[in-house]
Amino acid sequence: MLKKGLFVFDILFAIILIFLAGLSYLSYERIERMRQLAESVNHANLVKLSVNQAILHTIAAESWERGYLLTRDTTFLINAEQNLSKIDSVTKVAIHLTADNPKQQKEVKHLAKKLLTRKEILEQIHKGDTVGIKTEKRLKSIIADGRVVLDSSRASLAKILATENNLLGVRIKMKNQAGLFTPILVLVSSIIGILLVIFAYLKMRTETNLRRNAQISEAESRKMQLQIAELNASLEAKVDERTRELQDKNIALGNMNDELLSFNYVASHDLQEPLRKIQAFSNRIIDSDNTLSEKTADHLSRINAAALRMQSLLEALISYSRASNADADFILTDLNKTLDEVKADLHEMLAEKQVEIVNDGMPELKVIPMQVHQLFQNVIANSVKYAKPGIPLKINIKTDKINASQNKKLLHLPYQNYWQISFADNGIGFEPIYEDKIFELFQRLHGKNEFGGTGIGLAICRKIAQNHNGYITAEGRPDNGATFFIYFPA
Repeated sequence: MLKKGLFVFDILFAIILIFLAGLSYLSYERIERMRQLAESVNHANLVKLSVNQAILHTIAAESWERGYLLTRDTTFLINAEQNLSKIDSVTKVAIHLTADNPKQQKEVKHLAKKLLTRKEILEQIHKGDTVGIKTEKRLKSIIADGRVVLDSSRASLAKILATENNLLGVRIKMKNQAGLFTPILVLVSSIIGILLVIFAYLKMRTETNLRRNAQISEAESRKMQLQIAELNASLEAKVDERTRELQDKNIALGNMNDELLSFNYVASHDLQEPLRKIQAFSNRIIDSDNTLSEKTADHLSRINAAALRMQSLLEALISYSRASNADADFILTDLNKTLDEVKADLHEMLAEKQVEIVNDGMPELKVIPMQVHQLFQNVIANSVKYAKPGIPLKINIKTDKINASQNKKLLHLPYQNYWQISFADNGIGFEPIYEDKIFELFQRLHGKNEFGGTGIGLAICRKIAQNHNGYITAEGRPDNGATFFIYFPA
């Protein structure tokens, strides 16, 4: 940008310099032309003046000569001689002035010759007494010849003056035209020069402002670079600190996973073993001792039922902890086959409740097969649990491919397109306010005496959906059934 500005300045300066040089030359040429025209006008006037002076000196000499002849006063004779002496000098001036015009110079020389003849005649009259003019008749003849010569000289003078007047008229016209054109030319050239200077000034001012702005921008850029460098250093420190925190949390999570594995082991072996013994011994007492009172038998039955619920709860917790593991391999799986396997596992329950499952077809996806099996099983078991008494349960399964923008609950997820698999039943439904609550751990919408279960099944479903970068939600209306929506990345 700076080099381009300097190049423009160089070009502009060269244009202005060339224009001013041209303007100076043009002004000089016009002034020189006017001077030459003025000199040519003066030259014509000088030619006219010199030939007029020659004639005037001749006429004056003749007049003084005539006065001398009449009065014999030598004063007249002296004046006549002075005028005669000037004729040669002025005719020489006229001949010199007409050197640029041979034709006119020829006429001037012809006039000079006639005036010389007239001068000689006057000198003869002046010297008449001594050179042989003896009679008055002879004198009159000489005077008559002189008059003829003078008249002829006047005719030549008129011709010379006419030529000079023509030249003078042409030269005056040319001078006037030059005098009219020159100021206009100088004015226009001056205006153009002023405009160029103004343009150059504005251009220079613009470039100066641009350069100043560039310098300001550069200074601000350097300042921002320093700020960015400081910010980077601060961010690096924060990133390092955050990295250390994450490392600490990873270590803590690793420890928690180890503890969770230990818990799974304890829950699956150590905790369940006492429960199995409680159930076994309580059953033996009930079966072997017929003398138990009705109240004691009831207490033992309650103990046995409580132990069974505790065992179910432990198994559910183990399932939940296993569902939290997202490190298993993802395998391309036909979800229709997975559904068939679930139906086979729940065959007795489905037959007892007269459940009809209608599937319009699901895709093949990369999933963790065991977890998706658990997901489908829990959703179907939940529908069976909350079926309307005396009414056959029907579950419709539909699959659609949607964009995340179509469901605001998917906007926080990392993918744009999802498979939506819906499980719609005709069970007892639930209030809309519980759409999210039912997926929380240990949350139940009914008492344990109304419907069985541990309150963990749907929480496991949400955990499995999260493991697959998906989501699960539900919609329900009391007595109008419920629909569970499962989303997998497409």
